[in-house]
Amino acid sequence: MQRNKADCLSVQGFSHIRAGKECQDSSLCWQEKKYDGIIISDGHGGEKYIRSATGSRFACEVGKEVLSTFMATLENNRDFRRAFYMQNGEREKMLSQLERSIIQHWHERVAADLADHPLETDDRYRALEEGDRAALVKSPVKAYGATFIAAVLTDSSFFVLKLGDGNACLLTRDLHAQLLNHLFPQLEDDELQFNLTTSLCNSDADVAFKHCFCRLKDRRDVQGLILTTDGIINSYQSEQAYLGFIENIFAGYREQQRKDAHAELAEFLPRLSEKGSGDDLSVAIICRKK
Repeated sequence: MQRNKADCLSVQGFSHIRAGKECQDSSLCWQEKKYDGIIISDGHGGEKYIRSATGSRFACEVGKEVLSTFMATLENNRDFRRAFYMQNGEREKMLSQLERSIIQHWHERVAADLADHPLETDDRYRALEEGDRAALVKSPVKAYGATFIAAVLTDSSFFVLKLGDGNACLLTRDLHAQLLNHLFPQLEDDELQFNLTTSLCNSDADVAFKHCFCRLKDRRDVQGLILTTDGIINSYQSEQAYLGFIENIFAGYREQQRKDAHAELAEFLPRLSEKGSGDDLSVAIICRKK
C-alpha cells in the first residue's frame, strides 16, 4: 500500500552565506505504521546565540524521541489512548506534559554538550562583547536558543506543538492551504512581535508552548500538514502569496515522486532566501497519499 509522503529540508540563508554564518535551522521527519511526524527548529540569530545551530538540531532529535515514545504509549496503552481521544481535560494535561518533557530533555542535551565543550573553550564566545559574555555566564543555555514546531498526523487526527515563531499550515480537502493559527486561535502568541520570539532556552518555555488537537471525521478532510520557519513567510509580501507558495509545495509532492519534489524545493529555497528574507529556510511536510 502506498504510504503518505513525509519530507523535510533546511537551507542556509543568503545573508548567512554572505556573512560566513552556518545554517541555524534544523528539520526532521519520520514515518511509522500508524502516523507521520515532522519537526522544524529555528536557531536564534543574535550574537550571543553562538550554538543555536546545535540547539535547533537537539530540538529536532529530542522532539522525535519524546514524540515517538508518546505515540508508542498511545498505541499500546488502551486507557491512555481512551483518555487522550475522549477526555479533553486529560488530553490537555498530556500535551502539556509532552511539551515539558521536550523542554527537559533538550536542557539535558544542552547540559551534556556544555560539559563536553565549555563555552570558555569556544572562539565564538571569546569574540563576544562583554555584555553578551556576561549574559551567557549567567545563563549558558541561552547560547543554544531555538524555537520548536512539531506535527503528528494519523488517519483520524492530528496535533501540533509550537514554541516560538514559524508557521504551521494544513491542506484542506479541496487542496487549499490554511494557516493553523487562524483555525486554532490557541496557537496565537502575543509575544511574537518586534523580532522577539519565545524559545526553548527561556525559563518560561513551558508556559509559552502552544498546541492544538483535531479529531477528523474523515481522513480526507486534511490532505497534508506543512511547517515552515519564519524566514519563508517573511520572504513574501502578503499572507496570500505565502499560502500560494504552500499550495505549490503540496502540489509538487502530490504529483511527483518524493525525491523529485525534494530536489525541486531544494533548488528553489536558496533563490527565495536571496530575493526575500535572506534568512535560513526550513520546510517539513506530510502529504496524504491520493
